[in-house]
Amino acid sequence: MLLAHYAIRGLMLRSAQQHQLDPDRVSFTHALHLAQASVVEFQLLPTWCASDLPQRLLEQLGQHVVPVRRVRWSPRAARRARSKFPQRKADTPQGTTFPGTYTDYLDLLPVPA
Repeated sequence: MLLAHYAIRGLMLRSAQQHQLDPDRVSFTHALHLAQASVVEFQLLPTWCASDLPQRLLEQLGQHVVPVRRVRWSPRAARRARSKFPQRKADTPQGTTFPGTYTDYLDLLPVPA
């Protein structure tokens, strides 16, 4: 599945370079549908006749351009469901701190002689 995603993104990049577009302007959904439809074409046509199919696929990808998107300042995040427990007060410490270092609290196994 990851290889298919990588292959489709590669087609999108080549199409964007061919049409002098930003790669973000090429629609992934449109590229996915074109790739699914072209798999059948590649299987049905003989090899001598299918040589122009990759170029035609790149042309079709470059014709469907999505509008310019605004720049996101913060990533998307899912809202968490409200808990049945009350929220922690601001003056409550987040965690417990211990004096010393992390290795002071580990029980190290004795080294065999």
